[in-house]
Amino acid sequence: MLVAARVDREIERMQRAGEMKSANRSYRNYRLEASRRGERILRYAEWMDHYKANLVREIAANLR
Repeated sequence: MLVAARVDREIERMQRAGEMKSANRSYRNYRLEASRRGERILRYAEWMDHYKANLVREIAANLR
């Protein structure tokens, strides 16, 4: 839970500072690939929730 809260705070800070270029580029690439395959595209907020969850999982795995 602490890791998830920390990830949320850090992403919020990065969004305010305009430091989300890498994540935004990843979302754009995801949209292009999903569109090319004819798949449903997640809204940015939904995609960001998945992005955050993956970050938390990676951090938790590295803490073991």
